[in-house]
Parts: sequence; C-alpha cells; structure tokens
Amino acid sequence: MAESIPRLRVLRHRLRIRHEDPITRNLSIEITLHNDHEDPSDEVVLTEDTYRPGLRVLDSDGSELALLPNQIIREILSGSENPEAPKLLEALNSRQMYVYWVVFPAGRAIESHGTRVISLEWTEGRQHEFPWDFGMRLFFNIPAYEVEETVPPTADHPHFVTVYPPPTHRLVVEEHTARVLSQTGSRDLTEKDHYHIGAWGPILDVGIPSVEGHTVHVRTVYGVYPDRNESHLLAAIILGLVALSFVFFVSMIFWAWDPAVFGKTTLLSAMKVLAGDATLIGTTIVALCAGFVGLASGPVFQRAKWWAMAGGAVAALGILAASF
Repeated sequence: MAESIPRLRVLRHRLRIRHEDPITRNLSIEITLHNDHEDPSDEVVLTEDTYRPGLRVLDSDGSELALLPNQIIREILSGSENPEAPKLLEALNSRQMYVYWVVFPAGRAIESHGTRVISLEWTEGRQHEFPWDFGMRLFFNIPAYEVEETVPPTADHPHFVTVYPPPTHRLVVEEHTARVLSQTGSRDLTEKDHYHIGAWGPILDVGIPSVEGHTVHVRTVYGVYPDRNESHLLAAIILGLVALSFVFFVSMIFWAWDPAVFGKTTLLSAMKVLAGDATLIGTTIVALCAGFVGLASGPVFQRAKWWAMAGGAVAALGILAASF
C-alpha cells in the first residue's frame, strides 16, 4: 500500500434518498471522481463528518469495493510524510471525521484523466418524528424527515439531494432554508448562485452550489403523504364514520333519557328513525369501522385506524345506551 494519501478530484456529490414506504428509506451518496494524476489510481480516500452504519461502497458496475479498517488507516497515516496525514489522523482518532479508504480491485483502477462514479450505501440509524397538525396529519401518521447538507468553503464541486417517494405517495416540502455563511454574516442562497429546489414529477431535487470562501448550509424538512385524491377520500370516509357514530350515540342517549322528546323537532324525528332499529344500525356502524381498521394497510394509516376504532367504540356505547 502506498504511503501517500490517494486523493482524487470530486466532480459531484449527490445524496439519494429512496423510500420503500413512508417510514423506510434507502440512503446512498453518489460521488463522481476524476483522476487528475498521470498514473492510474487503485485507491481513494474519502472523508465524511457523519457515521454511516452498515456502510457499503459500490463501484459503477455494482460490485462491492473493499474498505480498509481504521487500524490499517492509522498505520498508513502514522508512517506517511504527507502534510495532510497528521490532520487526518487526529480527526480519525477524535471521531471529528470518518475516513473511508477505498481500494479498487485489480483491473478496475481509475485511469489517468479518467472518471468514475462510486456509491456509498448505508442503513438509516435514527427514528423520525410523526408530528400533529390540523391538516392531513390529523388523520394520517405522516413522518417528517429532516435533511441537512453543508458544503465547506474548500469545496469546488456542487452537492445535490434527490428524494424519491414510495409508490402512491407524494413528497411535500414543509420547511426549507438555504444560507451562505461567513464570519461577517449570512445571506440567502439564490438562483444566481446556481441553487435550485423543486419537484420534477414525483421527485424532489435540491441543487446546492459551492461558494468559494464560504460555507453553504441547506436544511429541508419534508413529509411523505398519500396521493392527494386518495388522502382526501380516506379523510372523508373517516370523518363520515366518526360523525355517524356520534350522531347515533347522541340519538341513543336522547332515546334512553326520554323517548317522547323525539317527536318535538325535525332533527329528533330523524333520530327516532335511528332509534327504531338501533341494534342493526349500531352494529352496521361498528362493522364499517372494524372493516376500515382491517383493510387499511401501511404505516401511514395507523392514526386513521385509531379514529375508526374510536368511532366504533362510540357506536358500541350507543347500542348499549339503547338497551336501557
């Protein structure tokens, strides 16, 4: 193994986030490398400031590449005369930075002035929040994902974040900030900096430029929602079931309290129709709620199932009240 630190030029850095379902993501970083040297390179050193659990490095042909263990990296850096070595060694020992020493197999070296795309894939190691609001999150268990990208002032290549939704779902950006930071202050990142954020079909894409001498920080929070038509239909069904359950329950309370009151108003007369066959109607409502709980599948519908269960419980109380 060479004692030098094999650095190649990075042309592009892309974080890809692919959702299998609303709460499961596959993460990868796609790095485009260019060999500016006169000799082929059969290894490359990459640094990241975040630990990647279960990391795998894949070559452009999909084959897995070897990663040197930290102990070997420490031995190489300790014996290297490269001026970058002490800084890397200190960062590695203090865990301020994670060093990935990638080795290409025989016959797969990056040729002089050649370009290669490699990918870093890992397992997501944290849980995400399921906040409440008075919109669709009132009915659906919609996760909120935070993505942060920081481009250091020494970087000379753009960063991208590309998010792919799961089938039958859509992505909604809920919070977004993009700032250029310096010692004297900060400003918003603009299109003049070659910055963009937008949706191309179902895909969310953020393009983050490097700004010479400045740190660029971008933070995006997005949610994974059911398709608009489906979510509106399901929300209407839930509201209908809950409303019907409460109307039935209230009518049964009035019936148990004073059956004669049903003839005094048009509304109470309508309730009398319900009371006339309380067991059948109540059982039907409970069955509809139970059917929704059984048929609605997927993690997004957990909150909707609780609403349906609540409606079924209220209808069951109505049946009980009608028996008195």
